[in-house]
Amino acid sequence: MGQLAYFIIEPVGGHGGMNYYNTGLGQGLVWNDACVNLYTCPESQEQSSNNFTINKFFKGVYGQSNKFLRFARFIVALLRSIVDIKKKGGKTCHLHFFQYALLELITCRLLRLSRIKIIATIHDVESFAGASLTRTHAAILRAPREFIVHNEFSRRELQGVLAAQGLKTNITVIPHGNYLPFVKRREGVISRRRLALPEDKKIILFFGQIKKVKGLDVLLNAMQIVAKREPQAVLLIAGKVWKDSFQGYESLIKSNNISDVVIPHIRYIKDEEVDFYYSAADIVVLPYKKIYQSGVLLMAMSYGCITVSSRLPPMVEVVDENENGFLFETDNPHDLAQQIINALGSSTARHISQRARTTMVEKHDWSLVARQHIKVFENYE
Repeated sequence: MGQLAYFIIEPVGGHGGMNYYNTGLGQGLVWNDACVNLYTCPESQEQSSNNFTINKFFKGVYGQSNKFLRFARFIVALLRSIVDIKKKGGKTCHLHFFQYALLELITCRLLRLSRIKIIATIHDVESFAGASLTRTHAAILRAPREFIVHNEFSRRELQGVLAAQGLKTNITVIPHGNYLPFVKRREGVISRRRLALPEDKKIILFFGQIKKVKGLDVLLNAMQIVAKREPQAVLLIAGKVWKDSFQGYESLIKSNNISDVVIPHIRYIKDEEVDFYYSAADIVVLPYKKIYQSGVLLMAMSYGCITVSSRLPPMVEVVDENENGFLFETDNPHDLAQQIINALGSSTARHISQRARTTMVEKHDWSLVARQHIKVFENYE
């Protein structure tokens, strides 16, 4: 068999942080002697390299411009991608699903009409959950030949959804790759000065999109306790609000009398700033109420940060308690406060930091991840 040609349609790219994933997987595939063709958006800054062609066809499909114009651009970009895949002899295409609506349905339909088989990574199983699915959801579920998820929890959840639809599609668990190729640990003092943060405080970082399921309210309630027991601690909130309002959190900050220990950076955090946020933090807290996979956890551990995470199944699959991170009882601000204090005062902080990075190297290496993708892909070639 000649060199494997691996095709990926993933329009989000740098528009929503998927450029890290696309680049990591693409490079991992190349290291395993595959020839990769990625179809994405111009917001991704990465450029083509040997055996890794990045086609930025999905131009102007996101943003605030006319939605019908954006829809038309998407269809044109999708058709260009399919034509290119067919021209290069592609038989199978890898998709990534975050939501399940009209564009995803059209993508599946056009690929199948072109006799191109679909392998789909499901990043958000929750949209499929519930007593009944829409016809769009059900049609999308029936399109792929195989699904990929990142952990056993997601596999079980998706398996239940498929069973309810009478489907027996295979589901393969492949870990999410690490962020080691993309992160650069900076000096803590330099990072704090760059972000105008206090140099003499213990910084607790909440990073990423702010939405209800992320449990920021739990962390703010925990900070009321932490502030009394650890006067040097401050909470840095860095990220933009998504389908939520920060007003409720502001009210909670005022009612908990913690305005003096909360530093809000409520905005989109640019890629070039990310290093400084993680490098400035003493610990990173992930108080999520429900999650299928956390890129923030993997990124924090790639930096060697000490993390405090909800004791949710996907987190437990990555975090070895008190070995490479800390866990707390989900939705329990009292336990969270205790674990934050434990993490801030840990005598084994250096060991935990080292083990976090070692976990990323040993269990989330992109070359190993890509090898598992190739094994799935080759079944349909």
